[in-house]
Amino acid sequence: MRKLTFAIFFLIAVIGCKTTERKYDKTLDDIANQYLKLALKIGQYDTDLIDAYYGPEKWKPKPKSNDGESLPYEELKWHTTSLIDQLSAIDDMGYSSIELLRYQFLNKQLQALRTKLDMLSGKKYPFDVESLRLYDVVAPVTEMYVYDSLVEKLSERLPGEGDLSTRYEAYSEAFIIPADKLDIVFQAAIAEARLRVKQHLDLPENESFEIEYVSDKPWSAYNWFKGNAQSLIELNIDYPIYIERAIDIACHEGYPGHHVYNTMLEKNLVKAGTGMNSRFIHYIVHSRSLPKEVRFMGLKWSLMILIGSNLKRMYFSHWQAWTPLKLRSIMKFKCYAKDY
Repeated sequence: MRKLTFAIFFLIAVIGCKTTERKYDKTLDDIANQYLKLALKIGQYDTDLIDAYYGPEKWKPKPKSNDGESLPYEELKWHTTSLIDQLSAIDDMGYSSIELLRYQFLNKQLQALRTKLDMLSGKKYPFDVESLRLYDVVAPVTEMYVYDSLVEKLSERLPGEGDLSTRYEAYSEAFIIPADKLDIVFQAAIAEARLRVKQHLDLPENESFEIEYVSDKPWSAYNWFKGNAQSLIELNIDYPIYIERAIDIACHEGYPGHHVYNTMLEKNLVKAGTGMNSRFIHYIVHSRSLPKEVRFMGLKWSLMILIGSNLKRMYFSHWQAWTPLKLRSIMKFKCYAKDY
């Protein structure tokens, strides 16, 4: 387990290591800059596309007017296809490993942007085709007997009377964090998660984030990366927050999740590459529905399992809550698998 932990943290940290430069093609820089501005422009017509941007204000397109301005589909589609064609014409033989990764990154992101434009113009895809074109992945298929076995296991262990869902809801109420204790619990989870991440990663001295408790949002928690190693984490208090969820959120949104990932990209790629003149300038825009975010989510969940699970054992085993929390985890896995 320790070897696996080190390997995953190394994967994040290694992006800041210097590599032996071989072939370098300025054309890739030009495409990266155009990709950045293209993503921002498309984001005007899909408010869910851009998750964060911390570059110069002058690069941001002017906000669209509210007079029903339509999507300039043909113009944006031509621009996107042109960049893909330019990439295809590049001879990547002899690229250093980091340059080859940058080439592949831009290609996948641009292909997904082209699909996004098609969908914004009204085109529909089957679910698996859409996920492949947007995220470069297809969801695995799990046989129903796997979930049936989870239901059976839960039914045997959960106390009380009535059907499984009724017993589960009643059982879970004991794990809801009272509103007046929420900040205390969340701050403790963040502090411990940060301490453990710092044992593996050299975080910037100024990194930090603010926490705000909000309502009337469609999500339970969200990280807004602001640049310069700063984030805003919003926690939705409309939803009941269970004790183990505090650690999940601390890890997911903070350490080693969104906040750390974005901070390390900024530190090791953007700033280490001379800031706004960096060859990795395209990382100052973060998009939601493109391949990069899926890969990050996979990495983040692996890190959360390693850090979060150990934290839960440490915090909850002394008051004999670990077994009940495992029951809740079984149900959450079943719900996740059913939804996705």
